[in-house]
Amino acid sequence: MRDMVFAAAVMLFCAGCLLPSERPGYDVEVVSDYIEGVTPEQPQEEPVAQEPVEEEGPAATEQEPALTEEEKALTEQVEKLREGAREKYRRNRDAQGAIKDLAEALSLEPRGELEAQVRKELSTLYTLHALKLSRQKKFEQAMGLFGKALETDPTNAFVHMEYGATLYKTGKGDEAVVAYDRAIECKPDYHQALNARGLVRLSQEKYEEALKDFEKAIEMRPDFFWAVINKGLVLEKTGKTEAAIKLYDRAIELAPETGLAYNNRGWAYYKLKKYGQAIRDLTRALELSPGLDLAYLNRASAYAEEGFMHKAIKDYEAFLDRFPRHPRAPMVKKWLEKNKKRFEKKPPEHEKEE
Repeated sequence: MRDMVFAAAVMLFCAGCLLPSERPGYDVEVVSDYIEGVTPEQPQEEPVAQEPVEEEGPAATEQEPALTEEEKALTEQVEKLREGAREKYRRNRDAQGAIKDLAEALSLEPRGELEAQVRKELSTLYTLHALKLSRQKKFEQAMGLFGKALETDPTNAFVHMEYGATLYKTGKGDEAVVAYDRAIECKPDYHQALNARGLVRLSQEKYEEALKDFEKAIEMRPDFFWAVINKGLVLEKTGKTEAAIKLYDRAIELAPETGLAYNNRGWAYYKLKKYGQAIRDLTRALELSPGLDLAYLNRASAYAEEGFMHKAIKDYEAFLDRFPRHPRAPMVKKWLEKNKKRFEKKPPEHEKEE
């Protein structure tokens, strides 16, 4: 049975069970702000206290020159196009229509802060449309839109973040890390980008660098579920299973209705040969998240170690029913074909006697 032991899930971007408010690689705040019609802004710097300056006649009270009638008309036209773009996306998720409006607004050549706002909104919409294409596996078209987004506003951290996620999905891990580096340069407190970069480094077995990313993300936001659970994965991968369990405990505190942390803790208990605790955690994981694929395999392995072969077989069969196209399905099917009849000859109450 040991040839069917499977490793616990390594949570990379969209794998595993996601919290409703956040996912790796997704800046919810930027997107929701845009949908609600509020221009996303970079964090403002604290105002610096200035020494009092003696007034020197009219120059000391000089104000910004008033807008000309032509400038007022241009501003009104740009704002009208921005509002139209927001409405198109907010009501119908019409990214292409919104992009058209904002591109027209930018072609009017607004200046200063207004130009910066239009560029940020346009680059965000290019990115949202690129993500839609990426989900449809139209990666070439998505990359083209990311290029437009980066050209429109190279300071938009959200664009670099999602560009990195798409690069990783297409097998370009090193390039993804560079994209996350740039996201963090644009927004140094971007804890989601630190977490995402850490996941790439974890997949590359660069455990020390990954650990630093997760720890920095947790330092910025101690209640960040993903960084907590991912730090646990690094510790587990480097043989610190007991320490990993403490991280999974914390992850469960943060998201008690999410099955992923129970799955990971269950597998950690399995590695420590605490099979009863493993089965309890993996059962809870499946109660909370029935679509958590590897929890079926992990629990089957724990059942097998405890001698409950009929229960292990049921988990393997449930896995095949739910995930017939899973990459591990052929291996599971092959094991069942070879062993199912042998174990079915004995009733379940005699399993441990074999």
